[in-house]
Amino acid sequence: MSDIFLNKTLQFSSTVVDTTLIPLPTQDTNTDTNTDTNTDNKSFFGVLDISLHPVDNSEEEYDIICSVDQSGSMSDLCQDGRTKNHHSIHTLTNIIHYIEENPTKIIYLTVLSFDDKVYEILNRTRIDSSNFGTIIAKITNIYPRGSTNIELPLKKVYEISTKIIAESPNSNIVHIFMTDGEVNIGEKVSTELKKLLHKKVENHFIGYGVDHNSELLSDIVKDSCHNSYRFVDKLENIGMIYGEILDEIFNKTIRKAQLNIINGLVYDFKKNTWGVSLYIGDIVSNMNKNYHIVSENPSNCSVVLIGEMPKHTEQIFTIESNELNANLNNFIFRQRTMQLLYRSKNTNTTNSTKNIFPGVFNIETNVLHEEATAFLKEMKEFMEVNQLNTDKIMLNLCDDIYICLETMKSKYNNMYINSRLVSQGTQRCYAANHLPQMEHSFSRQFGNACFPSPPRLDHQLSDMRHNPYITPRAVDLMRSCSNGSESADINQVELENL
Repeated sequence: MSDIFLNKTLQFSSTVVDTTLIPLPTQDTNTDTNTDTNTDNKSFFGVLDISLHPVDNSEEEYDIICSVDQSGSMSDLCQDGRTKNHHSIHTLTNIIHYIEENPTKIIYLTVLSFDDKVYEILNRTRIDSSNFGTIIAKITNIYPRGSTNIELPLKKVYEISTKIIAESPNSNIVHIFMTDGEVNIGEKVSTELKKLLHKKVENHFIGYGVDHNSELLSDIVKDSCHNSYRFVDKLENIGMIYGEILDEIFNKTIRKAQLNIINGLVYDFKKNTWGVSLYIGDIVSNMNKNYHIVSENPSNCSVVLIGEMPKHTEQIFTIESNELNANLNNFIFRQRTMQLLYRSKNTNTTNSTKNIFPGVFNIETNVLHEEATAFLKEMKEFMEVNQLNTDKIMLNLCDDIYICLETMKSKYNNMYINSRLVSQGTQRCYAANHLPQMEHSFSRQFGNACFPSPPRLDHQLSDMRHNPYITPRAVDLMRSCSNGSESADINQVELENL
């Protein structure tokens, strides 16, 4: 398919990379990953920008398996006065509406619920107008009770998936798992839980609110390109997460995609490293995707994109460098943002003091906090001087660093910072944007005689209207799944402004 690309550019800046800001390894094209920093590197910074046309997926078959938490904590109230369980069931109902209203797609739905047991709410069913009402009635019978055991539903999904693969080997099986709390019964070790994921199933783990175990869920999907973990900071926005996932499921153009770089290196935000290749998984149509490249010889640098098209046919595309004097300042700031988020996501109070003295932080955390504060100020000054105060990419990067700063010295740091890093790295529509009420300093618990509170940062978080990665189609799906939730952020977005 020669016309698969809506856009494909490989641009480079004419300025040599400042390795004090963007540490680079020695460029060795014989190794997959390069980690030894080379301060003498004379490399140029580049950006691969691609977007793809939709392809005909009408003959594809899909199996969606939903595992819904119905433990007792799902009875907790959200800010809009409705319970977590209400929002969960309401979103599931909207998804069923969407499936019923799109009969041309071959979609089967299975619904499980779980607490300290697992319940089969809906066996594998293709939804249509004849069974729609009965299915909705089954879903609305889910109610909160019991403890939280995630081992049992994962085992059940493995069993169901194995049966589907035997009966419908070409079906695309997607498992969407939702939980709001800490696992308090059953297996709790991520390496053991990871073994329960079927290799032929795409898993999306959604964590509701700040009380779930974000480290456990992120560890379960670690090192996997077809599984994901999503953090929902505002329960009213759960439909937005579902809508984005459905967009990714139904609108893949290339699957199992990999970038191979000739005469250059590509950045991997998950590892904060540069290498000659990067596995990126599925590429969804109509979405611009940017990948950061460095090369000592940009005029001879090219990218080979390898992936599967529909009907599992492998395709190879080569993208040559086509501009050597581009203004890539926004993307250089994006590169520095991802580097800083990566370094910050696991910093926290020291183990020996955090339970006794919640305001005492290790040296690394304090240094990173100062660095991030200065970086946010630098970006804001750059935006002011260059009249970029409404630039969506720059606003998004400032939000990343602001949330990093606001959560770095809290127990929520991994949850929020990792969410912003992954959203930025994968260029997702949804990113955690609602900060919890939290203690900002030691002084709030022990007085301010010796530990003055740090000043509040001067930044106003942007809203969904300024997200640089949303598309009209994604907005439609997110709105369909959020229908009836008036306080969902997607209601801020007007399609004509995209």
